[in-house]
Amino acid sequence: ESGRAAASEQAMRTQPPPDFQNVHLILNPGSGSFPGRDELPIDPNWTIHEVGDDGPKELAERAVADGADLVIAAGGDGTVNATAHGLLDSDAVLGIVPMGTANVLATSLGVPSDLYDAMQLIRTPDATSVRTIDAGAYGEDGEDFFMLRLGLGVEASMVAHSDDKLKAKVGRLAYLKTYLDEVRQQDPVRYHITTDGETHTTRGMTCLVCNTGHTGMRGLDLLPSVAIDDGKLTAVVIRRMGIGLMFALLWSAIVSFFKGNGFRAEQSERLRLYPGQSVRVTSDPPQDAACDGEELRDITTLDAHVLPAALRVLVPVEKDDLPSER
Repeated sequence: ESGRAAASEQAMRTQPPPDFQNVHLILNPGSGSFPGRDELPIDPNWTIHEVGDDGPKELAERAVADGADLVIAAGGDGTVNATAHGLLDSDAVLGIVPMGTANVLATSLGVPSDLYDAMQLIRTPDATSVRTIDAGAYGEDGEDFFMLRLGLGVEASMVAHSDDKLKAKVGRLAYLKTYLDEVRQQDPVRYHITTDGETHTTRGMTCLVCNTGHTGMRGLDLLPSVAIDDGKLTAVVIRRMGIGLMFALLWSAIVSFFKGNGFRAEQSERLRLYPGQSVRVTSDPPQDAACDGEELRDITTLDAHVLPAALRVLVPVEKDDLPSER
């Protein structure tokens, strides 16, 4: 029954796409898999903006001011997230053409990982629907923005210390080397976590403030109860990390591929989950911090709140292609 209820709630948050009349494409030529502008199947009626002196957020705001009803972000997670930020408080729909190393948001929403397939999906209205999702705000003034998660500890250190040249050569495998290095170097710390006014203290090696529990690997949803459209954030403390956790994730990916019901990390004794509309996390001693795969400097406290139903995104219409987040 809970599965049927989740499917019903998903249907309520997903609508047929409108007939888009004013489409803007924000293109980041610096993205890892950018093939060249002439190689992309761009509709001649679209307005094209290239990331340069102006960033994706500013270009998205300009597109909204020009009356755009669909704004396509072609780039990595940074480009997609910044474009999404520029669409807040507007009626414009976000389209995604993934061209980065990880493309976590695209994968979480079932958008094809191949940029040509993603572009073709956008150009095929009958194959798409519009899904309403949450976002997160953080910082003292709440003006900073994230789509996926904030992090303290090992995950943030992976972001800060990963080798860009290695990432360009082997993609996500570069994070595995950094992960093993950081796990060996870091010890558990004490986290003080406040969610909706209730404070908890626990120990662990990393703490994530999640808007989604999806890993960004197709078919591998570790935290099904942490959905990108549930109207809340969830602080997730990973108490112990090591090579055993990596093998558990690998086995989960294999089982999920064949059976679709792999390892559920939220049932593991390694994790503690603290959901709420507002989340504040401090660590003792202080740790590295990151936001959606980007290092955060001079930040020792994660102070965030959810932005419910903040964004409308173009996704595949087939439900089987949308990773289950419940």
